[in-house]
Amino acid sequence: MLMRILTLLMCLNFAQMLSLADEATLLGLHGNEKSPMAGEKTLVVGCFRMKAEDLDFHVTPEGHYHIKLKGKTQLVCGQTRLSADQMNATFKYRDRGEIELAGNVEIENIHDQLRMFAREARIFWSKQRRTLILNNRDHELVRLIRMSDKKTTLVEASKIHIGYLKPHQLRILAVENSKIEERPCRSTDKVKFEATERSGFDFFDKISITEFSAHHGKKTSRGSQKISKTEFLQLLK
Repeated sequence: MLMRILTLLMCLNFAQMLSLADEATLLGLHGNEKSPMAGEKTLVVGCFRMKAEDLDFHVTPEGHYHIKLKGKTQLVCGQTRLSADQMNATFKYRDRGEIELAGNVEIENIHDQLRMFAREARIFWSKQRRTLILNNRDHELVRLIRMSDKKTTLVEASKIHIGYLKPHQLRILAVENSKIEERPCRSTDKVKFEATERSGFDFFDKISITEFSAHHGKKTSRGSQKISKTEFLQLLK
C-alpha cells in the first residue's frame, strides 16, 4: 500500500511538471532558464514582441514569467502597444499579471483607437478584474485620446483609472482637474502599428468603453461635477 501511495505521488508531481513545461512551451520558454537573448534589442515570445536597449526575461519553475526592459522600451501584445523608459512585467500563468511603466509612458490600442500619455502607469489583472492607472508628478496632467470616424476626443486629468465594470465593459474615471475637448480628426490621430496574435494578456481584449466619470477640481471640492455615461458616449460617437 505504501508503495502504491508513493507511486501515485510521483505520478502527480510528474504531471504537474509536464503542465508547467507545456505552459512555458506556449511562450517559447523553458523552466528555470534565463533567456540566452537577454541584452539584445528585439525579442519575440509567443504573443509578445519586445524592444529595449537592455532586455531580460526568465521563467521560474512555478511557471511565472518575468520581463525587465530598460531604455526606449516597447512591448506589443495583441492590439495594444506599451512604451516607456523602463518596464517591469510579471505574468503568473495566463490569468494573473502586473506591468509597471516609468518615464514617457505611452499606451496605444488599435481596436478602440485609444492613446494614453503619462509619467507612470500600472497595469494589473486577474480572473475577476483588470485595472490600468495613469499617473503624473509635479502637477502635470495625464492624457487619454480617443479617435472616431469624424472627431477626436481628448481627456486630461491629474490621474486616470481604467478598469472593468463587468465582463467586456470598461469604466474610465478621470480624477481631479479633468476636462474634455473635441476637435476634428487628424491623420496623425490614427493608432497604427503591427499587432501580434490575439491574446488574453492584451488589457483591452474583448472589452469596450461604456462609462466615463469626470471630477473637476480637487476630490474635496464641493463643486465637483460628474459627466453622465450618456453624455460621454455621445462625445465618443
